Amino acid sequence: MAIREESLSTAEEHPLEEPTVVVRVPFPRDLPAIVAIDGAWSGRERKGYLEARLNRAMRPSGISLARVAETDGEVVGFLFGEVTRGEFGRTEPVAWIDTFGVRRDQVRRGVGSSLLVDFMNHARALDVDCVRTILDPKDEELTDFLERHEFRVAPTKIVEKSLKTAGGARSR
Repeated sequence: MAIREESLSTAEEHPLEEPTVVVRVPFPRDLPAIVAIDGAWSGRERKGYLEARLNRAMRPSGISLARVAETDGEVVGFLFGEVTRGEFGRTEPVAWIDTFGVRRDQVRRGVGSSLLVDFMNHARALDVDCVRTILDPKDEELTDFLERHEFRVAPTKIVEKSLKTAGGARSR
């Protein structure tokens, strides 16, 4: 089969265009896509948790910054976050990214950046000066993504205590 020269030059002049990313508030109908995206990254099915997060995001009482990203009418990413005030004795409002995911076939196509920029713009509109999140230190891909968006390690220390004893029972 011969390839015509014109088709090669046309392909070079008109590379495949990235689909337009639309960022919007989430709706209950988005839950299956959110669960699938999250499961692809976490390796777990967290429908109950994500449904609760979605319901919390849609409550009018909180300051939610939950968003989903669509391309061609399909949900390809999501970000759940909110604004808190007075955390740990601090009085300034802080925007927290709580759960974030992009469909694997959409990574490095502008979906995550679109979600993050939209989130930060809405946070600024709420007079927030700082965005925070907590990362798994082994998640190099998300760490690299956030560093490309100028996130830096915060001067904060996170400590924890297990409430289970060595045998698996809860301590009291």
